[in-house]
Amino acid sequence: MTFTKPLQHHLEHKLSNYLGKPFEILDFKKLHGGSVNYSFLIKGREHSFFIKINSASSFPKMFELEQRGLLQIENTNTINVPKVIAKGDFDYNSYLILELIENGRETNSFWDLFGKQVAALHQNKSIAFGLSYDNFIGSIKQSNKQTDNWVDFFASQRLEAKLKIAFDQGLVDDSLKDEVEKLIKRLPKLIPNCTASLLHGDLWSGNFMANKASSPTVFDPAVYFGNREMDIAMSMLFGGFNKRFYDSYNSVYPLSKGWEQRIDLCNAYPLLVHVNLFGASYARRLKSTIKKYL
Repeated sequence: MTFTKPLQHHLEHKLSNYLGKPFEILDFKKLHGGSVNYSFLIKGREHSFFIKINSASSFPKMFELEQRGLLQIENTNTINVPKVIAKGDFDYNSYLILELIENGRETNSFWDLFGKQVAALHQNKSIAFGLSYDNFIGSIKQSNKQTDNWVDFFASQRLEAKLKIAFDQGLVDDSLKDEVEKLIKRLPKLIPNCTASLLHGDLWSGNFMANKASSPTVFDPAVYFGNREMDIAMSMLFGGFNKRFYDSYNSVYPLSKGWEQRIDLCNAYPLLVHVNLFGASYARRLKSTIKKYL
């Protein structure tokens, strides 16, 4: 991805309109990542912004859907998200300009507040599981067809949907496919009834940060209404957050009895997502996870 002069001039025009005064890009810096989006820090004389760019044809409406997810979380007034400045298309690419969040320290009070704020987010409810529109998790489309109970939604829109994609691509063999299907049949015995909470949907360590005031900010959401144990489990998939986060969460909105035993069950979905994103190397971990419940 090259930050061309025509793109620079286009973005300067967009940001000038947003600020209500001329904006000149004095410098730009490519940031980490690049498997789906190219990320840049845009610096002006008085203002700086964060921008993500990707292929408009490969990921249609991705940034539009990301904006909807950010706004849905923002409208709960529970936890900070970066403000959307502008989005658009230019020269076969799509872009999303966001408020620049400056790094701060993850103090003990940060983790206490983070747990309370996620608990507050999860207290936003719906009568249906899912969402009125589909979106993305990472670079993969996420189906959110609504159902009236969690087991049906988790089975059809999460496990079966991603299993089919992985199997059709040869990333999952017949043996693992059979085991996932056996797990799906057992779900009514494994998962208690729950209400539908608004979820971040992809709550791992790469999708939050402490801002300059050491307050939590979350981004890159894959929102839907679901079992709140999904967010908690996802936070533990790659090592987990600080223990104060979970203690604080449970002090505000205690999880149902036995939630610790269902962590790996919930994570069967993100593991299937990782199989589809990164290949069969994640299939072994998925198989090991599923065996615990068979």
